[in-house]
Amino acid sequence: SSEVLPRDTEDTYNGGVTDKYRWSQTLTELDVLVDLPAGSKAKDVTVVIENTHLKVFVTKLQEEILIRGELPYKVLTDSSIWMVESGVIHISLEKAKERMWGHVFVGEEEIDLTKVEAIQEIEDLDPESHAAVNRVMFDQHQKMQGKPQSHELATYGLLEKA
Repeated sequence: SSEVLPRDTEDTYNGGVTDKYRWSQTLTELDVLVDLPAGSKAKDVTVVIENTHLKVFVTKLQEEILIRGELPYKVLTDSSIWMVESGVIHISLEKAKERMWGHVFVGEEEIDLTKVEAIQEIEDLDPESHAAVNRVMFDQHQKMQGKPQSHELATYGLLEKA
């Protein structure tokens, strides 16, 4: 079973824990952490990232599949990466569309998406959305100080030209 864990658990932020891996996500990225089996080395690891499939296995004497399955949505394979660090396989999948995922693999129990934080950093917004957020923040600041907001300033500018 998989459940949303508190925000302070970075490995599972907006994600969960299964018996095989831990996962977290933002609107644009999904991170999967798999513990490297005892006695395995980074060179034994193979990660296959396809548009809608993920497979992680180690090969020593024979192939041992750690996780494998169909992803619920597409990922961008060229922007997705993986590495092994401190005995953990870190897989970072770039989502093809901004959305929160209920699970990593089709058929697994889904987390409660009403409890995730679907926040996007201002720096990650497109220029038009970034400008709109800045305008709203400016207007809020002006309003709190009793000063004219952007639409009022624009009106004053037009009146002065008339």
